[in-house]
Amino acid sequence: MFNLAAADLSARDQYKLLAGSMIPRPIAWITTQNTTGLINLAPFSFTTGISNQLPLLSVAVLRDRGQAKDTAANLLARHE
Repeated sequence: MFNLAAADLSARDQYKLLAGSMIPRPIAWITTQNTTGLINLAPFSFTTGISNQLPLLSVAVLRDRGQAKDTAANLLARHE
């Protein structure tokens, strides 16, 4: 595994790393766990970069017929 420390990269290199990780559009695999311990793994393509100083991505979790999907419900229930 290759590890980078943001503190060791210039702002330009941080930006290039973040931008390069977003093209082509990645599929983010997100794992969550519900309150009974059941693990959920879900793919998300609605992602975008929100910061290059500390490389962060945001993920949009949509609703299904007005109900929170398992990923959002698990994150909210477990305060993650």
